[in-house]
Amino acid sequence: MVKNSFILGLFLSMGMACHAQFGPQQVITTDAALAKMVFAADIDGDGAIDVLSASSSDDKIAWHKNTDGKGSFGTQNVIGLLDNVGSVHAADLDGDTDMDIMGTSGSDDLVVWYENLDGQGSFGSQQIIANNANGAFFVIAADLDNDADIDVLSASQIDNKIAWYENLTILDVPAINASKAIIYPNPVHDTLYVDIPNEDITQIELYNLSGKKVQSNLNNTNQIKVTNLAAGAYLLKIYTETGVIVKKIVKK
Repeated sequence: MVKNSFILGLFLSMGMACHAQFGPQQVITTDAALAKMVFAADIDGDGAIDVLSASSSDDKIAWHKNTDGKGSFGTQNVIGLLDNVGSVHAADLDGDTDMDIMGTSGSDDLVVWYENLDGQGSFGSQQIIANNANGAFFVIAADLDNDADIDVLSASQIDNKIAWYENLTILDVPAINASKAIIYPNPVHDTLYVDIPNEDITQIELYNLSGKKVQSNLNNTNQIKVTNLAAGAYLLKIYTETGVIVKKIVKK
């Protein structure tokens, strides 16, 4: 009986340990009038997860920097203004391995995005993806057509539509002649080899399509091991003394 009670207590304690427990509310900001949505992503590329917000009464899409990587946040940084903003989302839309921002305007029927200009949270002006999403309410991103770039989806309330928008952006960064880069094999299973004739490669980085760095190669700069990566599409960022190339690769 004692033995059985011990085993029962052990299982109960193990079960209790599996339940999530949360602390008290920690306020990031109170400057988001009629807050509608939040989203978490590394906006400034420092490895810490920042917070995005959409608030419809003040029409703001904003981000809040995670200053210490432990959940201490700085002041609000406004990305753009959208009349009756409904949602906010982050993804790498232009293939330069940083987080761009999407949002919706329910009053103007807009689905828009803002380019992360420097990878550190400085954003360009509003760029319209669609202006006919009647009552645009929600936006999200994913590679819907399996062509290794990120497409956009929207939900609009008044016209009852779910729609998607193909990303037609060419992902190669034209800082130097990308056609000079020899990358093989692609698709790759184990080791990817990189060669750029007459250029010294200083660093190679690998990112998933959400813009998260999954691997960096500092020691042997003409090859990168991908054995442990999940199958799918990735972006290879190659640094040279004269510029940067971003190429799409596929892991088998």
